[in-house]
Amino acid sequence: MVARNFLREARREVLAVPRAALLRAQIAERQSHRELALRLLRLALDEAPVLLQEELPHLLALAEKSGAMQSSRRWRRPRNRGIGELKNLVFAAVGANLASVAQLHSVIETVFAKDATLGHVARCRR
Repeated sequence: MVARNFLREARREVLAVPRAALLRAQIAERQSHRELALRLLRLALDEAPVLLQEELPHLLALAEKSGAMQSSRRWRRPRNRGIGELKNLVFAAVGANLASVAQLHSVIETVFAKDATLGHVARCRR
């Protein structure tokens, strides 16, 4: 019983830090500090990828407003990220109904090219 309580507390603490970063990102955005908001939002998503589907539309909108979509290597070079992170991004995009967003096409193509099962599914659908 005590172990379960410790586990519940640990789970709350793990998500507390990314949630705090999300709150700080919202405050920064309201104060027109878009670059800081974008950095905080990315930090939160790096710490808790489970929040990606929920926050991906906000991240894309914020990145577009701040001009980060055109200049960021993170968007233009998906090969620099691990396949696990890319899959998380693709599944979050699909779950958030954002698979058709132009900025995510190269990431989606990379995941489908590197993953044998997804690549097979894509070839069968053609």
